[in-house]
Amino acid sequence: MEVLWMGLSIFGVILISFILVMGLAKGVTKMNRSSRRGSFRSKWLPIQVYSGDDVLDHPDLKRLSEVQTEQV
Repeated sequence: MEVLWMGLSIFGVILISFILVMGLAKGVTKMNRSSRRGSFRSKWLPIQVYSGDDVLDHPDLKRLSEVQTEQV
């Protein structure tokens, strides 16, 4: 019986420490993400690849070229 309780207590300690470490890592990740979100989102620009005859007249590509010429 003592071996069973010792095994259960070791398993409990490992499980609780794992839960604490994962919770701490998730909390740190959320704090870091919230502080950088504004700067990362403002620099992000979606790029899609088009092929075929509609490539030259696609409105998204026209807007993308306008944005690129403004940044240069």
